[in-house]
Amino acid sequence: MLNYEIIGKGYPVVFLHGFLESTQMWTPLMLEQMPFQSVLIDLPGHGKSDLNNIDADLRLYGLEVFKVLETEGIFEFGLVGHSMGGYIALEMAKHSSDIEKLVLLNSCFWQDSPAKQKERQRVLQILEKNKNRYLLEAIPGMFVDPAAHSVFIEEMVKIAEQMPLEAILTATKAMMNRTSSEGIADCLGTNLKIIQGELDTSVPMNLMLEKTTKKPFDLSVLKGVGHMSHKEAAEDVKTLLMDFYKEEIG
Repeated sequence: MLNYEIIGKGYPVVFLHGFLESTQMWTPLMLEQMPFQSVLIDLPGHGKSDLNNIDADLRLYGLEVFKVLETEGIFEFGLVGHSMGGYIALEMAKHSSDIEKLVLLNSCFWQDSPAKQKERQRVLQILEKNKNRYLLEAIPGMFVDPAAHSVFIEEMVKIAEQMPLEAILTATKAMMNRTSSEGIADCLGTNLKIIQGELDTSVPMNLMLEKTTKKPFDLSVLKGVGHMSHKEAAEDVKTLLMDFYKEEIG
């Protein structure tokens, strides 16, 4: 069973962190103050959750999340997925009608381009040679101004350094192997919310605008923000989440 934590009461919203992260990434949002129940889950191989020999398939990551929710008797819920967590959330939506609304936070619904897959192959090679060096370079690169978030970045690096190399490699391969989720995104329609950092280099703004043209999705762009919106613009993200789930909150 994956490690998880439940904060607050009310309508359940499941939070799935991104690559190299853990449930601690959500601390800046102060979810204990939010008017809904937050279910925070450490994904396989991340945080305090073991990989448990899961193959490089994001669908399998999603099945592990479903096991947690079944244990807690949570069958209708919202999802918030950051980066890789967003990919997993979309995989879950492909196989369950229990997901009422879904938020992609610095994430996307399309599969990797050949260039992006080549980049992930390069990351795999770097990780095999020197995992910790990669972490020291990659994690600060997620922020527009790393110096402004140095303490948070230091904590992120410490957590990621504790991850087994196998878990990092498996997650990288799983992201690289994923197929497009555009079909389920279209099915969600207005029940899909996208929060995008204007300066996010992992999910480029120009590509997001191109992919969402003539789509019914609710897209919010945060000015001057990179890949870590929950930290770089925490108050904006909180407001957007509360507005998106206002009907469920009541």
